[in-house]
Amino acid sequence: MCNYLTHNYTGKNMNSFQVSGNVGQDLEVQEAGGSPVVNGSIAEDHGYGTNWVDFVAWGETAERMAEHIGKGDGIEIAGTLEEDKYENDSGETVSTVQVRVGQWSFGVGDSASGDAPDTSSDSSADYEDDAPF
Repeated sequence: MCNYLTHNYTGKNMNSFQVSGNVGQDLEVQEAGGSPVVNGSIAEDHGYGTNWVDFVAWGETAERMAEHIGKGDGIEIAGTLEEDKYENDSGETVSTVQVRVGQWSFGVGDSASGDAPDTSSDSSADYEDDAPF
């Protein structure tokens, strides 16, 4: 699943992008400007082909993603699209687009992470589950 929304509301540009799929490689934390960062890509299969979507995460988000996500794990990310430009060895300007991760979650795509962090709380023990299923 891949959604891209952009709106211009009262002069402010709102950029939102969401994609789910499988991570293409193990994530490794690096340092950039004194802050932790991870770069990766997600394979998003839509039935008639696969799109690879690059992403970047910073700070605590980067550290948590690298700790809990591995190659092939199914995740969903939401964030903003960012354009990056650089000059290649031939002197040509190259433009790339990536998602700057704002939120992420496990368990989508073809594979789900087996080492997901425990996000449960003790408050669920305060009531008895009487659901019939």
